[in-house]
Amino acid sequence: MPDPASIVEAPREEMTGVDEQLEIKTSIVHAEEAGSKHRHGTQDGLDDVNDVVKEAGGDFKVSLNDSRRILRKIDLFVCVPMCIVYGLQNLDKGTLSYAAVFGLQAQTNLVGTEYSWLTSCVYITQFLFQPLSSYALVVFPVKYWVVFNLTAWSIVTICTAAARNFTGLLICRILLGMFEATILPSFVLITQMWWTRREQSYRTIAYQISDTASKWKWHQFWEAMRDPKTWMWTLMFICVTLPSSAIGSFGGLITKGFGFDTFTTILMQMPTGAIGIITLLIAIYVTNRIKTRFIVIAFLCLPAIAGACGLIYIGRDNVRGLMGCYYVCYLFATLQPLLYSWANLNAGGTTKRVVTTAMLFAGQCLGNTVGPQLYFSWEAPYYHTGLYVDIAAWCCLCVLCVVMGFYLKHLNRKQGQRRVALGLPAELEDISVMTPVQAEAYKRSLTERMNAQGLNAAQLYENAFDDLTDFENPNFIYVW
Repeated sequence: MPDPASIVEAPREEMTGVDEQLEIKTSIVHAEEAGSKHRHGTQDGLDDVNDVVKEAGGDFKVSLNDSRRILRKIDLFVCVPMCIVYGLQNLDKGTLSYAAVFGLQAQTNLVGTEYSWLTSCVYITQFLFQPLSSYALVVFPVKYWVVFNLTAWSIVTICTAAARNFTGLLICRILLGMFEATILPSFVLITQMWWTRREQSYRTIAYQISDTASKWKWHQFWEAMRDPKTWMWTLMFICVTLPSSAIGSFGGLITKGFGFDTFTTILMQMPTGAIGIITLLIAIYVTNRIKTRFIVIAFLCLPAIAGACGLIYIGRDNVRGLMGCYYVCYLFATLQPLLYSWANLNAGGTTKRVVTTAMLFAGQCLGNTVGPQLYFSWEAPYYHTGLYVDIAAWCCLCVLCVVMGFYLKHLNRKQGQRRVALGLPAELEDISVMTPVQAEAYKRSLTERMNAQGLNAAQLYENAFDDLTDFENPNFIYVW
């Protein structure tokens, strides 16, 4: 993974909302002028940026063509390896579902809920190791931490083939959860550093923070714990993962219950991946067009609810109808990456983002643990109890998305009032979700408008390189 100092746009990690709207030259100059001011954050990030500026001759400006070239380089050297690693992780998790179709329970003498526990134990372990993972993300270089865990879980996956009973499988699955615990939080935080808000959405298709060490800030930790958004995101992740883990583990058994043989059952799972990718691409495109996220995510809950209802009420003689409902239900696969992207755009401060991500992951682990336990073996292949709970979870998620959307709009109004008190414009648009051309036009218009009103445009940039939370930074814009 490239060193952030080698890419001129890497310091944009802290440039959230309006902070992403500044020209690098203007930001550095103003930051140097404000260097003597007291800050909650460390001076390390600003010092690194100043060093880069000095190496470049003391003054530089990134052109639109340079920005696009750098983005392609970041995609190649950062995004592609992340895609490969996350793809391997999902393959490892999916092996259990495929093995079940080929008779894993009979060959390893699994009885009762033992098969469900082979899925749940992975996420219980991930939950227990989450505090260690969160601490490691702040203290250690993330590239080495990810490589270590990737190597370890690969060895565990190989050893799983030697397991011949529930005990052996359970040990392997627990170790798998332990080493996989850090991957998704690590990638979410890396994404926050290397891509702007608009770019981040497109990088969530294949995977769901810093490359150098930082300091843990307890005031940011406690702010995250007091922030209602943190707990709302956690509830939303419980609701989204409770059904996804269950259907991910039992989807093969559900479709086999439609009357297919073993190999046909496996083949019928192939379209689910394409459905998820295509739907996610469309959802991201619509989101960027309408500049609103909660409506898109809430709407995508509806097909999943309808598909699950069809699996319950359509007769077993209508195989085509059942498969159609199964595929429609699988639109739920787009919900989790969209939620990760949305949640992490609405927190500022390195430690607060790490804590927020840890809480999301804790909610994910809880949902993933409970979900498979509700698919009772004696209800096979219908699993009505599990499907009813899944429907309830998606309904709750839909409501929570709407509530969160209006709450974020409320927070933006409060941010506007804070800016007015500081002599800044109340209404600011988030150009990080605009195209480069739209962003340039808006920046020029904003500067001219502020100058005409006698306002100091430099005030917009004074927090660009400070490690401030969204509550501390009046220029932070919430994405709703």
